[in-house]
Amino acid sequence: GLSMAGVGAAAGVTRIYTVVEAAVSDAQSIQGFDSLLVSASALDRSNGPAARIDALAGGGGAGLGLGAAYADARIQNTVSATLGGQGIEAGSILIQAEDSTSVRTDAKGAGGAFGIAVGVALSHAQKTSTVTAGVAAGAQIDNLPSLDIEATSRGQVSASATALAIAPADSWPLG
Repeated sequence: GLSMAGVGAAAGVTRIYTVVEAAVSDAQSIQGFDSLLVSASALDRSNGPAARIDALAGGGGAGLGLGAAYADARIQNTVSATLGGQGIEAGSILIQAEDSTSVRTDAKGAGGAFGIAVGVALSHAQKTSTVTAGVAAGAQIDNLPSLDIEATSRGQVSASATALAIAPADSWPLG
């Protein structure tokens, strides 16, 4: 039979704290190369955002239906690329650091009843990045035709919440 109360709840929480470093330090001699690349990257997964939460909940009953969903995802990355040392020679040098991670949360809560119906959904997504690229203090680079330094932070941050409550207009008060 139909129960008097139905309650559904879902919660999803994730945290990603990443430190990615690429460094050439205290090199005594890097010579004879056409190009030199120092690169550090924090990337999304191949099939979607680095962090994704889907929280779905529903509840239904004769008197009370409650569905509550909570989704919370946060990314905090530190990405750095540094070139240091003495006697560095190359045709071209590229020093790059990148954070292109994305975070997405979706929360959906629904409740249905002939009496009281409540749907609640809360969703939070946050990304904080520190991205640096550069030449270390005291580095000695000789005969350099080309030096490029790139530090990039990008990626999507998305949070959505949907709540639904369904009860017949003439259902209150019960009876």
